[in-house]
Amino acid sequence: MTFTPQGVLGHIADMALVPVMYLFQGNFKEVPQRTHVWNNQKYHGARYRHSVSDDFTVYDKGNFLEKPRGLVRFHLPIVGGWKKFLVVGPVLQECTPWHIGWHNWNSGADFAGISLIPVVGPVRVLQGDQPMRFFGIVPQGDQVPIELKGFGFIGKAGAYAELPLL
Repeated sequence: MTFTPQGVLGHIADMALVPVMYLFQGNFKEVPQRTHVWNNQKYHGARYRHSVSDDFTVYDKGNFLEKPRGLVRFHLPIVGGWKKFLVVGPVLQECTPWHIGWHNWNSGADFAGISLIPVVGPVRVLQGDQPMRFFGIVPQGDQVPIELKGFGFIGKAGAYAELPLL
């Protein structure tokens, strides 16, 4: 499973939305979320199943107290969006740029999503209402073993405030 990282136009659109995303998250102390429709890609069926080994992923059982938030509202904390996040990152400290991917194993959906935003080191990912498996991958298709590094809440991120939220 190979892919092309986010291009210049996507990066410009992300940067243009930064002030709005700070407002939506309700604070200016933490790096705002950068997940948008133009900077993630879905992969269906066999394209991801044969590329991702569960041995190198982070499984999150989800927070059953959270309620489904819809396609947009889930990452808008000021209107009731999800606030709890996990911090995941490469097992090896020295890492080339990688991308976070996710799959909701219990939804019956036969696809995975991959952020086209390259990162180096750990990232924050929202914890939603359903189980989710997170994985690391590079554009050439090789999996990056990742692990859980911590967790927190938007607005109280502490040491994780400067990590990307994808």
